[in-house]
Amino acid sequence: MLTRIKTKEAARQLSISEQAVKVQMQRGLLPIGTIMNNGGTRNTYVIYQEWLDEWAKNRPKEVMQR
Repeated sequence: MLTRIKTKEAARQLSISEQAVKVQMQRGLLPIGTIMNNGGTRNTYVIYQEWLDEWAKNRPKEVMQR
């Protein structure tokens, strides 16, 4: 089973803002989870620790500088 983490925790681990995590996930630059929209104006960001760990091993430097 995958371990879910909050956007705030993902941002802390990546040393970027929560907003940067959300925007980069929306743009497909940060494949660490999924984005769910139930038809409303707010998205739910489902982030998995294991996906973040795997991505962080080989992360592109240009993504982290934005």
